[in-house]
Amino acid sequence: MHTTQTIIFNKLLTTVVERRASDLHLTVGTPPALRIEGKLIILEDQEILTPDFIKGIINSFLDLEQKEELEKNRQLVIAYSFDQKLRFKINIYYQKGFLGAVFRYISPIIKNFSDLGLPKSIEKFLSLKKGLVVISGPFDSGKTTTLISILETINKTGKKNIFTLEKPIEYIFINDQSIIEQREIEKDVNSFEQGLDLISNEDVDIIFISQITNKEVFSKIFKLIEGGRLVFIILEAEQAYQTIEKIINFFPSSEKEKIQEIVANNLAGIINQKLIPSLNKERILAYEILFANLSVKNLIKEEKLKQLNSILQISQAEGMISMDKCLAQLVRNAKISLEEALKNAIDMENLKTMAERTF
Repeated sequence: MHTTQTIIFNKLLTTVVERRASDLHLTVGTPPALRIEGKLIILEDQEILTPDFIKGIINSFLDLEQKEELEKNRQLVIAYSFDQKLRFKINIYYQKGFLGAVFRYISPIIKNFSDLGLPKSIEKFLSLKKGLVVISGPFDSGKTTTLISILETINKTGKKNIFTLEKPIEYIFINDQSIIEQREIEKDVNSFEQGLDLISNEDVDIIFISQITNKEVFSKIFKLIEGGRLVFIILEAEQAYQTIEKIINFFPSSEKEKIQEIVANNLAGIINQKLIPSLNKERILAYEILFANLSVKNLIKEEKLKQLNSILQISQAEGMISMDKCLAQLVRNAKISLEEALKNAIDMENLKTMAERTF
């Protein structure tokens, strides 16, 4: 990469941090663009990107093996730390025959639950000895940020042996009270399945798996839980009950009844979340928290998953909260508008009623 290209690229990376952007988009034929608070902002003061410019940037940080994988698969996802000590998760791809890339900024600051806007009740997950905890939500809803906050809290407060299986490794942990071993798929182990097989023979308390690729991965997860491990995973799903549906749907219909039983017996809870525009123009976290009590387990076994929304509404004493309840609280605390809350509501009329009620 030429000196001029290097200067421009480094400035773009710095701009991501200065403007508190989540992503930098580099696409041939347009200027660079930033994703700020969920909105795509074209940097009109920058030159239109050429194929040679983007190719030069990408070739400057890929090693030979990564270049070969990119050419073979036409797509590559890695994490990389640049000279300015800025770390990014980078999705490199081809479009219309040209290279493009999205750089997602990985902040070195791991926020605590309060800073993220999460309730104190999720601390219940930290003391679990075993079970499956799922952090779910749509794309770009802060799921990884929440998960990293949970693991770092355990790292600072508990004495646990924590293993992660990631593709790629985004946040790099520093051991505190706990020991955290991070293994990257296709670098440290060949696959998630192999990584889970290795973990089954090791002394480990807590496991984080960044992706679920097939039913075999879930089957191995359930065996680890039955062996006394606490497992955290991330899934894309719009609601808590849909998170459970997605897990069950990894398996063929012929196994549904058996899997419902397994999920019911092993699920510890779900944090389902989304980021929505606030009144101060920044995005704020809205969430629903589900703990797998006896009623929840029975509904899963009976395949009455939509009724879990009712459990969320009536189980506040147990630390649960529905999405509508959370949205209503944000409205009453003047964090978001009622209009924005209604856009994200599960039951619009129910939300209106709660928003007008004194908590």
